[in-house]
Amino acid sequence: MEAAHEYRPQLNPKFLAAVRAKQEEQAKQARIAEARRKTRQKFQVVQRPIINPEQDYRVHEIRKIPGTLPIIKHIIIETAAEFGVTYDDIIGASRFKNIVKARHTCMRRAVEARPDLGLPAIGKIFKRDHTTILAALRKTKQPGQVR
Repeated sequence: MEAAHEYRPQLNPKFLAAVRAKQEEQAKQARIAEARRKTRQKFQVVQRPIINPEQDYRVHEIRKIPGTLPIIKHIIIETAAEFGVTYDDIIGASRFKNIVKARHTCMRRAVEARPDLGLPAIGKIFKRDHTTILAALRKTKQPGQVR
């Protein structure tokens, strides 16, 4: 009697190539979908809580000390609350019109409130160059103002 032959079918190479191509296409589509989701999430407008300077105890502590200069961060918090944006919006890179207006107003108030700081120092606080501070001062020029 002959040895029992175990039957092992070989898969068709064309079939294997088609299966691999299909798997690669599915993986590619999944990567594209993930990239789109991350992009939408990155640029989605998110409602963040607005800091109210009346409730922020640190602002009141600074105001109670007579003869001290205001801290730039507190100026930013107050202006952000006034314009309805957040601290991160003002420091961030967004170029939405309402945020830019609030940012420029903050920069003007910071320059006026802290004459001891130069434009490069204020620019570092806002994570910007000193020429950006100059441009903000020009844009927020008030009537009858020389500077």
